[in-house]
Amino acid sequence: MTMKLSEDVKNIAELLANSVTAITLIAVLFSYLLSRRQAHFSVIEKCINDFRGFEKNDLEKNGAFKVYIDLVNEELFYLEKGYLPYDIAVEWMDGMIDYLPFVYNGRIINAKLTNGLHGCDSIEELSKIMSSYPRVANFITVKKEVDFNQVYSNDEKRFLERSNLINNFLKGSKMGFVQRWLFKRQVEKYSRSCVPPRWL
Repeated sequence: MTMKLSEDVKNIAELLANSVTAITLIAVLFSYLLSRRQAHFSVIEKCINDFRGFEKNDLEKNGAFKVYIDLVNEELFYLEKGYLPYDIAVEWMDGMIDYLPFVYNGRIINAKLTNGLHGCDSIEELSKIMSSYPRVANFITVKKEVDFNQVYSNDEKRFLERSNLINNFLKGSKMGFVQRWLFKRQVEKYSRSCVPPRWL
């Protein structure tokens, strides 16, 4: 009888220990997810505030292009390190396309940029700036032909071509295989969801 009682106590103690361990693991996971979400929010808030710092008249000032490139470099770093949710990162990259020059076959595709931000007039000038920003250089270096008329149009193919530019970045990024695959899925989802209504 004493043997059975001690065995029952031992089983109850094991069950309690396993329960406490499971609850602790769940609490740790919850804490991790909450802190990750807070980190995402902090990064997003910081980048939005930095971007809002570009007033319309500041975009036309000398040096604004380098300041913007620095901001883009920081945002791409956060993306590569997983500090940004994929859906937000894809939207931001889509927005970056309107402000950045792209290089294909050794020439600048769109030297006169939209949104008032003036970039570089020569490939030499752009190369000099990009030497300090290899992450951004990877993003703006187009490895396969892209229809830039579509990229800057309001046509529904616009998002397909923009997705090609974003996927171009992914191929040269320092993301891991799984992270790249998850991000690529988000790019595909975004390009399907961004078809403009027929009346536009």
